[in-house]
Amino acid sequence: MKKLLFISKNLEIGGMEKALVILLNTLVKDYDITLILEEKKGILLEDLDSKINMEIYELANSKNIFIRKFKNLVHKTFWKLKNKNKYDFSCNYATYSLIGAYLAKVASPNNSLYVHSNYYEAYKHDVEKFCAFFNQLKIEGFRHIIFVSNEAKDSFNNIYPNLKSKTWVINNLVDYKNIKRLSTQEIEVKFNKNKTNFLFVGRLDNDSKNFVRMLRSFYLAISKNKNLCLYIIGEGKDNKLIKDLIKKYHLEKHVFLLGAINNPYQYFKRCDAFLLTSNYEGFPVVLIEALVLNVPMISTIDVSDEEINLKDYIIKLPFLEKNIADVLINFKKEKVDYKLDFKKINEKRIEELIKLIESN
Repeated sequence: MKKLLFISKNLEIGGMEKALVILLNTLVKDYDITLILEEKKGILLEDLDSKINMEIYELANSKNIFIRKFKNLVHKTFWKLKNKNKYDFSCNYATYSLIGAYLAKVASPNNSLYVHSNYYEAYKHDVEKFCAFFNQLKIEGFRHIIFVSNEAKDSFNNIYPNLKSKTWVINNLVDYKNIKRLSTQEIEVKFNKNKTNFLFVGRLDNDSKNFVRMLRSFYLAISKNKNLCLYIIGEGKDNKLIKDLIKKYHLEKHVFLLGAINNPYQYFKRCDAFLLTSNYEGFPVVLIEALVLNVPMISTIDVSDEEINLKDYIIKLPFLEKNIADVLINFKKEKVDYKLDFKKINEKRIEELIKLIESN
């Protein structure tokens, strides 16, 4: 049985982390899998198949930079001696992880980097910063560079044309059966059926998700239509910022922070629409989940992969808050049926990834 290695940061709730768990739980049926985490924490740890080997690679955290660098160098050296070319395939799944990039390249010549975001958009089209990010990962040393959207791959290829032959688009697997099953459970927080209920699920990170835009837009919408509510599920570094914005715009009766919920699908199923006002994304896992459950989607993001073009399914939002507010005010409740065959979509995605795993 071939040995595979995946490296990530942790398994806290988030689109990338959920996608990783689904992928590993699928692959472990046919492969011997080891997952290395920098931190053993996260609500998704309990969802990981028990047959997956888990290791923790802790980085030194000494305040003394010389001690910290020395400890990390010793750790890297011993890890390399023990694991050099030990695996048939390796993957740095957390794109931004420098130690993950190093370990993946040491562990196997058949190594890969998974890119979950469009970094050209993240760096606001600043090519110098874009290149600095990928160069620090020593991007040319990867055999495969996997993107979750055509847009992210195309942006990369425009700047690194010499690496075009290494790039692929393989989006995340969709745990559609489990999503549908979990969506039937009862929700703890009841929606008011007399109001239009919007939902956001994801990491509370303003840099990418732009909660300032979301809540200012909602404030403008509420000033004209009081029958709107927004429920926010997730945790992250900008939890306090969101609470402060809710208070600033007097949205306490209209916007509700629910925290991290391991089963958000029960809320997907019962909301009137999913709302996403991000600056950029790779391919939002939450929108795929909304597709599974036939939830109307209102989004600033309309990326595509080899199987799904979000332009065909979403209500596209402008970036201006006043215009977003107009869309929210005029939104009409309706049932949708996207008629996507997620079984076939998953089969094609896993087939493409296995081609890379099995490549010599």
